[in-house]
Amino acid sequence: MKNIFKLFFLFLLSISLSACVTTKIVKEEVIVIEYKVVEIPKEYRTICKVTPPFKDKDYLQSSRDKKESMLFDLSTSLYTDLKNCNDQIESLDKLYLEKKKLYE
Repeated sequence: MKNIFKLFFLFLLSISLSACVTTKIVKEEVIVIEYKVVEIPKEYRTICKVTPPFKDKDYLQSSRDKKESMLFDLSTSLYTDLKNCNDQIESLDKLYLEKKKLYE
């Protein structure tokens, strides 16, 4: 009979000691990094073309009116080239803003 009480007492003691363990819930935060590649069209990546100036010999051998005409044509073409380049940069900015809205 004493053995049964001892066994029962040991059983209760082991259950009570094992029940005293506290469980701890561990929360982990998982950070996911996602990369997205935005391809810029080739038309925006090209170098702005600039009209080359006239040759020195042609300019020096020309008459005064012809020189003025050559200078005027050159300045007009350079302004046109500048405008085209600015349009290209502006369209690239618009494309950037459109793509930025997609990923916000």
